[in-house]
Amino acid sequence: MSDRLKNAVRASVCYYRCMEDASKKIEELIARNRRVELEKAWETSWTRKLSITAMTYAAAFLILTLYGDTRAVFNAGIPAGAFLLSTLSLPWIKAAWLKRRAISSEAV
Repeated sequence: MSDRLKNAVRASVCYYRCMEDASKKIEELIARNRRVELEKAWETSWTRKLSITAMTYAAAFLILTLYGDTRAVFNAGIPAGAFLLSTLSLPWIKAAWLKRRAISSEAV
């Protein structure tokens, strides 16, 4: 086998190995992006918000009842409602923060 042919074969093998590595990395990135999208979907889901609200209410109700609060059913709703309200207002705050941050990073 001539040197030119050997070099061509080596180059082909190297090319295909590099392509396989690149394909694996692309597949890993796609899988990672799917996981990140699912995590983001969970973080913003109503299931998560209502679950945390219910657990907050239950914990507050238990603590208030143990301390002898006669209006524990009503008073436990205050921290739970405050959490739920904060989840509703945070998207606007986040958008304003991101916008301000984008403007300040352009100035640098």
